Amino acid sequence: MLNTIRHYDYLDALRGIAILGVVLVHSGILSGQQHTLYVIAFTGQRGVQLFYMVSAFTLFMTLDSRRTEQKEISNFFIRRFFRIAPLFYLAIVANLLLYGRSLIIDDKLSALDIISGFLFLHGLCPRTINSVAIGGWSIAVETSFYLLVPMLYYRIRSYHTQSRFS
Repeated sequence: MLNTIRHYDYLDALRGIAILGVVLVHSGILSGQQHTLYVIAFTGQRGVQLFYMVSAFTLFMTLDSRRTEQKEISNFFIRRFFRIAPLFYLAIVANLLLYGRSLIIDDKLSALDIISGFLFLHGLCPRTINSVAIGGWSIAVETSFYLLVPMLYYRIRSYHTQSRFS
């Protein structure tokens, strides 16, 4: 039987603050470089870091609540895949439909680059990290993060268990 995952309102509030930070940065980019506004806007870049910290916390809680599940690690990756892949694949296709001709003709993307995007490997190449799909860098970072989460969770959990009995 699975434990239920508790919902914490403060995590939603932190996600909201993170999103506002990202919106602030993008608004600052659009506003030009008026010094004061520009400096204030770019403090919002911490929103991405905050979002990853909140995500790590909630992913650890999810793994903890499912630790009795059979094939918990494979199920973790399957859930992550279906959470991000459909929309990311749609973004790749939309990018190709909108900009494909110029991307391919100008030698910015090859068929191998596009395949690397579908396999979530585009983050391994600086040329493709953000050209396979607009904003694709965040998916590259997110998938790398997902690969590390189970290892970090179990390492921290084993450390916590050992220190409790020492």
